[in-house]
Amino acid sequence: MEELTIRQAQHRVDEWIKKYGIRYFNELTNLAILTEEVGELARIISRTFGEQSFKSIEDNRDISDELADILWVVICLANQTGIDLTEAFRKNEYKKTQRDAERHINNRKLIEKMEKTDFMLNKFRETFSHFQAMPSDAEITNIVKTMIDGNMKNNFTTDVLKIIHNCIDLTTLTTLDTKESVCGMVENVVNNYEGTCPDVINVAAICVYPVFVGAVKQVLTAKDVKVAAVAGGFPSSQTFIEIKVAETALARKAGADEIDVVVNLGCFMEEDYETLSDELSEIKDSCQGAKLKVILETGALTSAENIRKAAILAVYSGADFIKTSTGKGYPGATPEAVFVMCNVIREYARLSGRMVGIKVSGGVNTAEDAVQYYTIVKEVLGDKWLNKNFFRIGASRLTEDIRRRLVE
Repeated sequence: MEELTIRQAQHRVDEWIKKYGIRYFNELTNLAILTEEVGELARIISRTFGEQSFKSIEDNRDISDELADILWVVICLANQTGIDLTEAFRKNEYKKTQRDAERHINNRKLIEKMEKTDFMLNKFRETFSHFQAMPSDAEITNIVKTMIDGNMKNNFTTDVLKIIHNCIDLTTLTTLDTKESVCGMVENVVNNYEGTCPDVINVAAICVYPVFVGAVKQVLTAKDVKVAAVAGGFPSSQTFIEIKVAETALARKAGADEIDVVVNLGCFMEEDYETLSDELSEIKDSCQGAKLKVILETGALTSAENIRKAAILAVYSGADFIKTSTGKGYPGATPEAVFVMCNVIREYARLSGRMVGIKVSGGVNTAEDAVQYYTIVKEVLGDKWLNKNFFRIGASRLTEDIRRRLVE
């Protein structure tokens, strides 16, 4: 496609108007049209990049097309008023250069913000550099496959299934949850199972929405089973930090022993690591002693390097566990993601002396699924992590499958 100068564009619009448009609309009408087109651009940009979605009746128009509409009307106005836009642009650029040659360079607000941003980025990049670099995504896939293929058979034993059973966070997180359904699950799956198989320890925790924490605490009679609540704007984390902190504190007040929150992926994608870390630290403080599990949403992060960085930020911000997924909207856990997270946990333990747990969630439905993740944790982190204090699996159907296998 040929290049088009501003002057050529003015000539082409003028020819089009004479051939197809009969005549120009008057200046006032074109001004109204320009205002309308700018408003339309604002609508599309706000729907595309802001928090609103497009209405079902709206035409999801292309931003480039809308910008072209605006340019067309501007050219019409220039032609009508006898303005050479090429010359006008040159004069305007010269004016701005003379006026602003040192204005922005000497603007301390811009400089300080830029310097602070650069400093924080460098600080976090230095932190990332302390951790071992990951192989390529393809290499990780091969490593994990070899690891699972070589150890899965030996690990698929009754004793391992018993360990995994005690590491399950029995979960219900649906929009149809009610007090009756949640309490029924606690009664039927947890309370009634207590003591029926003396050598099989009950699940580690029951994970619910914060509004159901009080009800679970009232009906739970099984010993040593914790109550976990999702909080902090789950599952998107796209809300005010004040809301995240308040919801966490309310869940804790209701009796939650553990809190599961999602890392702020918006901040992560913008490399605003400071805000991300500060948010998690504030949420950690509001946990008031409850364990904090930080969900990375690995299905949204997609690459091993992104998962690695998010995991590092989470552990340095106070996470007691790092968790793969919400199970809402994005792909769930994968062996590759768990491998990367386990490597970060291992390096962090070496650097800090603190053990952080790992929680696998999203699509773990069968004993085979669970054992493959057990295998990765065992091979990368070792036996010290193979208990409910440092290894969890969030699932709604896994418990039933493991119990069935244990009685076969």
